[in-house]
Amino acid sequence: MKMKAFGLVAAIGMAGSAMAVTNPFTETFSSSAANWSSSSSFTPLNYIASGGPDGSGYASVDFSFVNNLPGDQPLVFRGQSNFGSSGNAFVGNWLAAGVTGYSFSVRQHATGPISFFARFAPAAGPGAVALFDVAAVAGEWTTYTLAISPATPFIYEGTNFNATFSNIARVQVGVLVDNVTAGQVVTLDIDNVSIVPAPGVALLPLAGLLAAGRRRR
Repeated sequence: MKMKAFGLVAAIGMAGSAMAVTNPFTETFSSSAANWSSSSSFTPLNYIASGGPDGSGYASVDFSFVNNLPGDQPLVFRGQSNFGSSGNAFVGNWLAAGVTGYSFSVRQHATGPISFFARFAPAAGPGAVALFDVAAVAGEWTTYTLAISPATPFIYEGTNFNATFSNIARVQVGVLVDNVTAGQVVTLDIDNVSIVPAPGVALLPLAGLLAAGRRRR
């Protein structure tokens, strides 16, 4: 999937709760029952028993950027209602459920840093994108944390905060293709996709456009 070009978005804070949503919830990718995909037509991820950020299991894919050019924005990890991903624990009205934070960990095995983004959407139609300006370096787990709040400058695809987060059916992670990834096949790993309720969570101050990320070896 290609998406229109977008600028940097602040990734701010943490927190969460939900309706048909399970809040808090963390997808640990401990087995194939997670039902996440690397393509719009279901293509299961590979599940590895150990080696995640906390030493436990994680999911992985050898993703082909062979047909991508710099500037493309393919989605590489897809948790979606039509796949029954994570038992649909992420599906529903995040606002009614009190979801205020989202996070995920990724690791990549390219020859240089890779920039990731998060996308949230209903089953069909436009959604919201958060782009992190902290690139993930090769061979290390990087955790991205994001406040689900109107104060977070999401990039909306013709929609708005309330319309998007009151009807979540797709939780996706993508890559901004550049010269490091274009034309390559890259192993990408994901773990600990989480929503959390955290009343009183402190947001990072907005100084222009910021992003939050932390790396773990």
